[in-house]
Amino acid sequence: MKALIAAALLIGSSQAQAVTVESASGDWSSIPLLKSRGETLTLNVVERIYKLVESGTCSIEGQSKHKLDMTVPFLVHYAKNGAADRIVIAKIGCAEAESVIGGALSVLVDRGQYRATGENQTGWYRSQVSFSYS
Repeated sequence: MKALIAAALLIGSSQAQAVTVESASGDWSSIPLLKSRGETLTLNVVERIYKLVESGTCSIEGQSKHKLDMTVPFLVHYAKNGAADRIVIAKIGCAEAESVIGGALSVLVDRGQYRATGENQTGWYRSQVSFSYS
């Protein structure tokens, strides 16, 4: 019985906490930069955003049915235990595309592709993701 309880506690504590993803706008220039390992959005993610624009589901300023060329700023908040707990992406004018990008960034952050430097006591860091498709 004790072994079952210990196993349940171990399994429960090893599960990752969900990261909240939202969109907002503002001046984020004073927030420290994240360390990046260089991995970016997958082709599948970029194609999903392109299809949203191409189909007319999304109208994103500066983007067309023939070409995407975007840079999307984002913030990541790290809790005191070092785990990311919140991602905020810049509003781009399409909730569906923001959701796709936010979900993909959540995966990249979870994989350690973006890391805090430790210089910001509040836990907030910024970066941006750029991509194009035609």
